[in-house]
Amino acid sequence: MRDMERVAIEIRSAAMGDPWYGVSVASALEGVDHDMASARVPGLAHSIWEQVLHMTAWADWVERRLPSGAAELPADGGWSEIGRADAASWQAAIDDLRATRERLAAAVEALPDGTADEMPKADLVDDFGQPVTWYRIISGVAQHDAYHCGQIVLLKKLLAR
Repeated sequence: MRDMERVAIEIRSAAMGDPWYGVSVASALEGVDHDMASARVPGLAHSIWEQVLHMTAWADWVERRLPSGAAELPADGGWSEIGRADAASWQAAIDDLRATRERLAAAVEALPDGTADEMPKADLVDDFGQPVTWYRIISGVAQHDAYHCGQIVLLKKLLAR
């Protein structure tokens, strides 16, 4: 199996599957209606809905970046306003989250062999001086989803009180 096929599996697993670390984003969102999704926990910065919009924005950014290596960063760090907070809009946000993951995973699977070790920018390195490759950028989507999934799980517990 090619590296990028493995990464696509991790993207799908974190978002909609059965990841080894626990619950997927889709599983974490089960039972969350639009009222719970838009509710704020006092002292915390973002709602469940905002977490979903944020995850969607960053996966979309990675997908748009794939052909050329360049794309505008999501506005405001990918933290969007909810807009209409009704059941149909919440379902659309969930559907968009799933669709961005599937589009990204499909685009990743279609990348040619050798792409994993390429760098979108020749001088792009992390704080440790390690090259930031396509593999690291794309696999970061699954890591990002896991991080925000944990926040969603905690928000659900706090809101259920």
